[in-house]
Amino acid sequence: MTESALQRAILDALAHWPDCHAFRVNAGSPIKGFRGAPKGTADIIGIIKGRFFALEVKLPKKKPSKHQVEFLRLIRSLGGIAEVVHNVDEALHAVRSAD
Repeated sequence: MTESALQRAILDALAHWPDCHAFRVNAGSPIKGFRGAPKGTADIIGIIKGRFFALEVKLPKKKPSKHQVEFLRLIRSLGGIAEVVHNVDEALHAVRSAD
């Protein structure tokens, strides 16, 4: 499975959860004239039951970059849910902590 296929599988699973809205973010590639998401922004961000979450999706044995770790640390420091996930179950477990 590719990382993009895993991201789609996670988004599909989250789409079935009530009170959850999630979407894919492309970071680090600004469009001319626009400022996009900063380098390190998590692959999937969203809100569940009023709580912000950020999921950095990695294939097994892959690790997040320094910028990705810093982004997740920032989200946690502000009260959000922020995790590196390697499969759908880890992603669902992470957002389940909003309950």
